[in-house]
Amino acid sequence: ILKQKKYAKNSFYKFCCTNIGFCSFALILFWVLQKDIIISLGTNLGNREENLFRAISLLENKTITIIEISTVYETPSWGFKGNSFYNACAKINTFLIPNELLKELLKVEEILGRKRNKKNGYQDRVIDLDILFYGDEIIFSNELKVPHSKLHLRNFILLPLIEITPKLIHPVLKITIKELYHICPDDSFASKVNIDLNFPPIFDSFSYLSIEGNIGVGKTTLAKMISKNYKIKLQLENFSTNPY
Repeated sequence: ILKQKKYAKNSFYKFCCTNIGFCSFALILFWVLQKDIIISLGTNLGNREENLFRAISLLENKTITIIEISTVYETPSWGFKGNSFYNACAKINTFLIPNELLKELLKVEEILGRKRNKKNGYQDRVIDLDILFYGDEIIFSNELKVPHSKLHLRNFILLPLIEITPKLIHPVLKITIKELYHICPDDSFASKVNIDLNFPPIFDSFSYLSIEGNIGVGKTTLAKMISKNYKIKLQLENFSTNPY
């Protein structure tokens, strides 16, 4: 079996090294990156803001890149009595197929302390990560349902979705996210929270940040972006005093 796996791996590598193989790999890459993969994030236990930032950090330690993330919305618990939720949606890129992506989301939930049980109904949770869309794929299995089977019934999902992908067409219902929101029966109130998930609160813990690296890699550009977005003082090195 090990020999077969090694042979298959080597064969794939040799195939990719050919012109046909490279073109095929490029097409697969393009196909994956073109997909609108959307996930939702929710939390109603503990420090909700910190839970969201930690979830994002853990996701990006995986083979997942967050392309765009919505405003955070605070909404009442849905389907049970509990603390109010912070909710957001994110558009991501990943090479993971749907079931593999689901496994990574569940791992992040587990790291952050979520313990799933067989109790029926909805419950409080430290973090909740769901796949809403994986391109236009329709998946219906015991482990995974994509598009998420209840997203069209929930304002706390549709409102952040409108921000990042209003024209996305639901592959089953065949109408856009914006149209789904206008006919959604959910009348619960969702309020925007003054939290920007694009900018983790790093300067709450550190008084300054030093950036170093090779010439030409973009240190100054990055430093200027951080200074602008966090509204902090920028001090650039004087080239004349640089001994290197």
